[in-house]
Amino acid sequence: MNDMTTVNKDKLASDLKIVVTDAEDLMRTSAGQAREDLARIQATAAAKAKALGHNTDVYIHENPWKAIGIAAGIGVLVGLLAGRR
Repeated sequence: MNDMTTVNKDKLASDLKIVVTDAEDLMRTSAGQAREDLARIQATAAAKAKALGHNTDVYIHENPWKAIGIAAGIGVLVGLLAGRR
């Protein structure tokens, strides 16, 4: 019976090593996929920010006085909020 316990322990240790190896492989694969997803999200966000910047530039050039008025209004609001503190 003692030999059977040793065999069972060895089998359990072997199975545990397999599980750990599989878990490590899964983590490496998941990390690679996460990096790819983050890179894609970053590229999309950068493209959207660039388009927004371009559209803002076009709007300001087409409507300079509106842009100045909006900027002044935002400046007044920020000044009021900062003055309350």
